[in-house]
Amino acid sequence: MRSSIASGRLPLPARAGLIGALWLLVLAMPAGAQTLPPPQLEPPPAPGRLSDPRLAATAVEQIQRLIGEGSYEAALAEAAKAGERHPRRVEIAFLTGVAQTRLGRNDEAIATFEALTRDYPELAEPYNNLAALYAGRDELERARATLEQATRVQPSYALAHENLGDVLLRLARREYDLAARSATTTATASRKLELIDELIRRTTPDPEPPAGQ
Repeated sequence: MRSSIASGRLPLPARAGLIGALWLLVLAMPAGAQTLPPPQLEPPPAPGRLSDPRLAATAVEQIQRLIGEGSYEAALAEAAKAGERHPRRVEIAFLTGVAQTRLGRNDEAIATFEALTRDYPELAEPYNNLAALYAGRDELERARATLEQATRVQPSYALAHENLGDVLLRLARREYDLAARSATTTATASRKLELIDELIRRTTPDPEPPAGQ
């Protein structure tokens, strides 16, 4: 890994700090009882008291505070100001994508994370977030390919491996469902579909309450 941020690659200490600071969000489960939730990301911290900029040692910390409190528009505004001062600060771009996702501005979030994967291809976390957004649109093949890239970049990234398993399960369910609907279906296809649906039911978490409740 190169040591120059200007080259588009983070030095090792900066990358380690990024991984420790970033958290991803659990995206809302798509409508329908028989669908898996999209790939998950690490949840943000619980909302705390209203943020005071004087308490934030850095702009990144301030943006994190605002996201943790559910103040996503304020977080975007802070990120925009910080981005003007530090255009190559990868954490700011990443948190911009997090806030955009929380606001449901998924097209913008996808563009943000796609840019991060181009500019910082050695970072696994943006691939994971991007895959979650793809999966939320039911673009499962794109989500699979993106998660596979995340695991190539960081083979020990457990969350990406788990998310990849979820995406593959959704792809398998799609195929078993087609088989079960066929005029020449077998009992085994229907049984496998039932087992996948039971697994989904048992492992799908309850929806999170809206921020502030």
